[in-house]
Amino acid sequence: AFDSRGNVTSQSIITYADENAAVKIGSVNVLNYNFNARGNPGQTIRDNFDSNNQFTTRTIIDNTAFDVRGNATNQKITTQITGSTGSLVTVGITEVTSSNFDSRGNAKNVIRITKDPSGVFIERQDIENKRFDPRGNVLELQVVTKDAGGNFISQMKVENSNLDARGNAVNVKRTMQDSFGNTLSIVEIENRATSSGSRFDVRGNALAPRILNKD
Repeated sequence: AFDSRGNVTSQSIITYADENAAVKIGSVNVLNYNFNARGNPGQTIRDNFDSNNQFTTRTIIDNTAFDVRGNATNQKITTQITGSTGSLVTVGITEVTSSNFDSRGNAKNVIRITKDPSGVFIERQDIENKRFDPRGNVLELQVVTKDAGGNFISQMKVENSNLDARGNAVNVKRTMQDSFGNTLSIVEIENRATSSGSRFDVRGNALAPRILNKD
């Protein structure tokens, strides 16, 4: 559906595992609200469903600022699931600040502040996205985690390869580092296929990872 200015207000996205659309992975229903003069939505609600059309999660994205090209620079992302009473409950809140966008709209620098459902600070991550593939998936990034006072907690280099159609990485290498960038440990992950042929669920969670730890 569209509004009077041609902005997309609702859409349904179905993802299949094959080009013949024989194996359904999942679907997403998207609602957009509060468009600004440039057609950027102030709020987006994404309801995610599995391959059997069963609801899994709701993601509410509040976009509070954009740059001149329409890239969201400030966002609040709220994740909800169905609670024991059947109503939606919030399980996490993330505040995202993005900057230094490339010509494709990929943010090279991202600050993610994670909070619990009541809004209490958990951690801050300063992310430097160093390389992207042609689809905008991050191939290499540096993540620095800090506490509420801005003090260093940990640092990690992540390298993703063999990405599937949904942007999930089949192979992931995580290099833990100290505050000076010296290597502490390395973890290599291979997300293998299950007997059904699936590597990830509808939310992108790995179903059968093989983890190799290296000193």
